[in-house]
Amino acid sequence: MLQLIIMLSMATLFQDDWTDIRYLEGLPESVRVLAMDALNTPYRPGVWIPDRLYGSKRGGSDCSGLAKGFLRAAKGIEIPRTTRGLSAGARIPFQRGLLQPMDIIVFKHETGMHVAVYLGGKYQVAIHARKRGHGVQLIPFSLNHSYIEYWLDRAVLIYRP
Repeated sequence: MLQLIIMLSMATLFQDDWTDIRYLEGLPESVRVLAMDALNTPYRPGVWIPDRLYGSKRGGSDCSGLAKGFLRAAKGIEIPRTTRGLSAGARIPFQRGLLQPMDIIVFKHETGMHVAVYLGGKYQVAIHARKRGHGVQLIPFSLNHSYIEYWLDRAVLIYRP
């Protein structure tokens, strides 16, 4: 019983904090460092990449800019700059079991398309620049939470660079 109480307490400690670095557990160190540096970067539409990661003087990032910058820094891979370009190149129907680290997840929601970079690890985490006022956050797919369900319900395709 005590173990269950401790587990529930730990889960509520950071369950609603989508920038908590504990969600990065089990990732390669280089990916953890990039993700930690990107977290909380402000959302800015039309900006390519987070300034702290890649030297942009404009500061902030949108979702596709984060994906482009993250894959460039992590793997030296160039991908399309826009969500439209990424969704046009996505050929794999979304299934959680098919995800591989550095896949781009394409979401369809009320206001259009959105992308996130799947990182993997213990919490099956993805990183994304959500929207103005939220900045860069994590989506730990292994948790049972309405925030996670929202994104899983809207995931449609996988872009694999």
